[in-house]
Amino acid sequence: MNNETLEIQPCELRFASESVLTCNAISTDGLIYKIYWQIKTTSPNKYSVRPNTGIIKPNATCDFKVTMSAHSVAPPNLKCTDKFLIQSIIVPFGTTEEGITSDMAELHGENSLSGRLQEV
Repeated sequence: MNNETLEIQPCELRFASESVLTCNAISTDGLIYKIYWQIKTTSPNKYSVRPNTGIIKPNATCDFKVTMSAHSVAPPNLKCTDKFLIQSIIVPFGTTEEGITSDMAELHGENSLSGRLQEV
């Protein structure tokens, strides 16, 4: 996933023999703002994302891990439709770490951005 402020790598999750994948959230070069981000999934009982929220400083990287619990039944045609929503918002100048809440990414203002990851 890539938008004007945040890049997520990899953009597709491929679980093979391992059940934990490490992903990166990368602040876009030249950005002078902090970014608050959070990740949600369509299958919260099947996946754990840690941390699932965070703050990325300008021109920095933040790692997070996606852990998949064991499948009880294989999906039909081995196709998976699980998705992850990444919401992010530019943190206004002067906002302290204590002033950043999980509700910030829920806002749908001009600073709010979202993208998707998908397990394939």
